[in-house]
Amino acid sequence: MDFGYGFYSKIQVCIFAYGQTGSGKTYSMMGRLEDPYQKGLIPRSLDKRLDSAHVLAGMKIYVLQAAITKAYPNKKKKGAEKWKGALTEDPPDGLFLHPIPTCNNIS
Repeated sequence: MDFGYGFYSKIQVCIFAYGQTGSGKTYSMMGRLEDPYQKGLIPRSLDKRLDSAHVLAGMKIYVLQAAITKAYPNKKKKGAEKWKGALTEDPPDGLFLHPIPTCNNIS
C-alpha cells in the first residue's frame, strides 16, 4: 500500500497502531533507524515523501508536517499532578487530543 497517495492528492494520512504491550507496535512504526533494511513504516514513508518532494521542488512548494503521539491512559496522574500535554481525558468521550499549531505551544 502506498501511503504517499495522500501527499500528492492533498489528503491527510493517519496511521494508527493499537495492540497489547510488547506486541511490536513501536518497532513496526519506527524499526531500527541505523539499518535501512529494518526501518519502520514512518521513516520509510517520510524518506519516500522527501525524495518525491526534491523531485517536485522545482514545480511547487510543499509543506511537510508530521506528528507522533503515544498515549498511555493508564499512566495518567490525578489531581494536581495531572499530565501536562496535549492529550487529556474526557470521561464520556475518552481520550482527546487538543490541536497544537506548533511545537512551541506545548508546555
